[in-house]
Amino acid sequence: MGLFFYKNKTVNKKVNSNIFNGYLYINSQNILDIGKTTLPDSQFIMQSGPYFDLNMTSLNYNDKTARRHVIAKDSNNNFYIFSIFSPDSFISGPTLEEIPNFFNNQEIKKIANFTEILTLDGGSASVFYSPDHSLHETTFIGSLLCWK
Repeated sequence: MGLFFYKNKTVNKKVNSNIFNGYLYINSQNILDIGKTTLPDSQFIMQSGPYFDLNMTSLNYNDKTARRHVIAKDSNNNFYIFSIFSPDSFISGPTLEEIPNFFNNQEIKKIANFTEILTLDGGSASVFYSPDHSLHETTFIGSLLCWK
């Protein structure tokens, strides 16, 4: 786990990593954002990653396939949470390097014009729940992020 800042307290310090290179944060005006940097007056910061700017041309992450949970930002500053996994196995999915390809798929582009993606750490050790759908963890989860 990288930087976690909440209620004016640093719960965990920033880590320098080419994988955990992004942040989910809420600034002092209570506006949610993602990026490679944060604002000094942020009231909430969670380091995760990797962070993808979909205008980038080269990515080099050598990893295994896994289920991925991401937060995606579109060109109108709307946010979406995606669980990306294989049709034949809810614990398998893309490599990190394949995530931008998912958002360049024509079916996904029909949803919105996505510009930035932040992978939320967890994979199969994470859970997703909404009133209509849920994905359960296959291994113990160490933390929980709730979105209301």
